[in-house]
Amino acid sequence: MKDNYAGKTVLLTANLDLSGENWIPIGLSSNHNKNTGYWGFQGTFDGQNHTISNLTINVNGADNDCAAFFGSLNNATIKNLTLKDVNIRSKHYAAGFMGNSFNSPRFENCHVIGGTIISTAELINDGYDNGDKVGGIVGRYQGNSGCITNCSVENVTLSGYRDLGGIVGMSDGTVDHCTVK
Repeated sequence: MKDNYAGKTVLLTANLDLSGENWIPIGLSSNHNKNTGYWGFQGTFDGQNHTISNLTINVNGADNDCAAFFGSLNNATIKNLTLKDVNIRSKHYAAGFMGNSFNSPRFENCHVIGGTIISTAELINDGYDNGDKVGGIVGRYQGNSGCITNCSVENVTLSGYRDLGGIVGMSDGTVDHCTVK
């Protein structure tokens, strides 16, 4: 079992440039979670107002793979971080910060500036499916006690088949004081 960082805080102490890397999302994918019992990152990630540039994710695996800086979160807090010039592609759960959530994570002062986030639909049994849950900050937000607060998305192209939004693609949580430009 991998460490889920429950009760721990991770601090980003400098700006990062991820040029040339195909990022593997922290917390991995929904399928990974089901197969191992590892239910995503559960700690606090504080970017301390730093920027991660040139985040590239290309997930071509199973239908439920998540494409975002964090694949899945479980009762976690992500704050004070900017993602700049993202290039994110998947068939499901595509976003800047989190693909899919469990148990109401919190996002505070998180920003995505520039780039592209795409979830591509597939022809399955004579009809289209997938290509969904695309958001600038979050793809799919589950849990009504969490909140996305003081976050922004600017100059980002979002593309998907359904469940698409500037901040969050699909949600039953709260979005407060966020902007899309």
